[in-house]
This record gives sequence, C-alpha cells and structure tokens, in this order.
Amino acid sequence: MQMIEFGASQSQLVIIDKLNHGIREKKLDQAFANDMLEEIARAVGVPIEPSEISKALASIRQEREEAATRKERAELIFLE
Repeated sequence: MQMIEFGASQSQLVIIDKLNHGIREKKLDQAFANDMLEEIARAVGVPIEPSEISKALASIRQEREEAATRKERAELIFLE
C-alpha cells in the first residue's frame, strides 16, 4: 500500500516539475499542453486515447460547473 502511495506521489512530483519547467521556459505551444495532458492521464489511469481523454475532460468540466452551481446556491442561502 505504501509503495502505491509513493508511486502516485512520485508521478505527481514529476508532473509538477515538468509544469514548472514549462512555465519557466515559457512553453505555450499545443505540443507541450498535449504532452502534459498525456502525463496527467497516465498518472490518474485514463487510457491515452483521444476519446477517453475527451471523456475525462468533459467529466472534469461538468464537475466544475456543478461545484460552481453549488457555490452559488450556498451564497444565496447565506445572503437570505
């Protein structure tokens, strides 16, 4: 169990390092973004197929929209 957790945190650190390096180097091209998406997909266990990545991104967008809606509702309740 500890090896799995270590592996996950290690892959997260690698991704963060690559993102930081890309930011420092001002890599703003589509190829860098695609490479990072593939790295993140591998880290979370999403198959690296365009359709699967699209599904995962759509799910993330939906979760974000739902969270925004919940936040708005909470703010309205708080203001009432």
